[in-house]
Amino acid sequence: ISSGRFAKYLAQAATGELELSVVFTILLNLMLGYLGMILPLAAFLGTLLAFGRLYIDSEVVVLVSSGVSQRQLLQIALVPLSVIAMLVGLLTLVWAPEASRKVEQMLYEQLYLTTFENIIPGQFQGHDQTRQVIYAEQLSDDRRTLYNIFIFQRADDDVSELVIKAASGQQYYDDNLQAR
Repeated sequence: ISSGRFAKYLAQAATGELELSVVFTILLNLMLGYLGMILPLAAFLGTLLAFGRLYIDSEVVVLVSSGVSQRQLLQIALVPLSVIAMLVGLLTLVWAPEASRKVEQMLYEQLYLTTFENIIPGQFQGHDQTRQVIYAEQLSDDRRTLYNIFIFQRADDDVSELVIKAASGQQYYDDNLQAR
């Protein structure tokens, strides 16, 4: 599951739809949800293997003959298992939902970043939402000016094909239109 999501997010980062730093933050946050599934299984298998090994090596027989009851063995095992159960409870009820909310917020913010913030100089980048392809040979250090620009917007029902070629370009905010 995580490798498929990781590949999807890396592909989006390669096309400029997501920032690379955001991809790793998203994956770290998603790992909290996976831990809620993995920890109980790991605790069960660890307990099963530990007690199985104790019985196979006749360690339980030695412990019982020296006065340790099976109830005491169970109590010893329940202490770390109780800690793991509380940790899984916190993980699944508090931390994982909060991490999931953060991931959704980051993905939402990435949708509405300005186009310049996602431009990778020297690479054609397609954007499915805007149905356009953008190429900029260079990007200024302050990420406000593009140089040697090519923009192609595919035809839509309402809009005809659009091709823009310019030596440089800047983005500005129009207060009247409330848009960039």
